[in-house]
Amino acid sequence: MTLEPGRRCVRALLVSDDASFAGWFVARIEAGGVHMEWVREKENLVGRLEVFEPDMIVLDRPSEGAGELPMLANCDRFPTLLLTNSKIHCDAHHTDFIPRRSDPDLVIARMHAMLQRTSHGCAPVQEQLIIGDLVLDPLERFVTWRGANVELPTTEMRVLEVLMRFAGETLSREELSQRVRGRALNPDDRSIDVAVSKLRGKFDDPAYGSRKIKTIWGKGYALNPSAWQH
Repeated sequence: MTLEPGRRCVRALLVSDDASFAGWFVARIEAGGVHMEWVREKENLVGRLEVFEPDMIVLDRPSEGAGELPMLANCDRFPTLLLTNSKIHCDAHHTDFIPRRSDPDLVIARMHAMLQRTSHGCAPVQEQLIIGDLVLDPLERFVTWRGANVELPTTEMRVLEVLMRFAGETLSREELSQRVRGRALNPDDRSIDVAVSKLRGKFDDPAYGSRKIKTIWGKGYALNPSAWQH
């Protein structure tokens, strides 16, 4: 099954602790035209949802129902498809289940059916983020600066997206790591600093005296909205 002409790509977040299954599942679902990312149960689900903004959650629960996961309590606005080997009863209209090893085409069809049922055929529209001459589209995954396209790898785009969503606020390296990658920052991990440095280079923001993405010493980073104007 492939994406129908004129229908935009569905974005789904897989929650699973089975790395082997997740790799197999994501590859086959994405081959069917669905943009899917994977997060482990113990990672920061809420932070990943804020950044990725999926249309729905796919929850891998081989032998248990959604009720076993209190972390989903604050995510009930997202339709949730359970992958399970157990027969369960779903009371909520936005929750459904399917056998864990179902054919990927059947899974994709069920995902589209759920979105049609819960949103009357229209998946949520994700707005563009615009600050001065900087535009970031979370859905289409593109960035423009002063009208020109800027190519960004995934980590840099996510860091920029989080900074734009919290423009003017100081975010620690640890908080950025949780929101960008859904996990805590290791003491020797400099990936956030490297991403910020590369972003500054691409947007003419010198490391010393930077104005667009400011270093708040001892606290973290902050995107300065006024510096992105003409």
